[in-house]
Amino acid sequence: MMSRTNYVERDIEKEIIYNLNGIYQPHNLIVSAEGPNNEFDMEAVRRVVEGVLLPAMAI
Repeated sequence: MMSRTNYVERDIEKEIIYNLNGIYQPHNLIVSAEGPNNEFDMEAVRRVVEGVLLPAMAI
């Protein structure tokens, strides 16, 4: 989808709105992205879960 100009423009607009409302990557916003060959990048999701979510949930 990132090869579509309209999609990218809307994605940027949404991130600006999130930021204006105190929502930032990776603090409280998780964004998934396409990997090589336009496939879902599950490895990137794993890194976010292990590097951000699990430590944030630790007591």
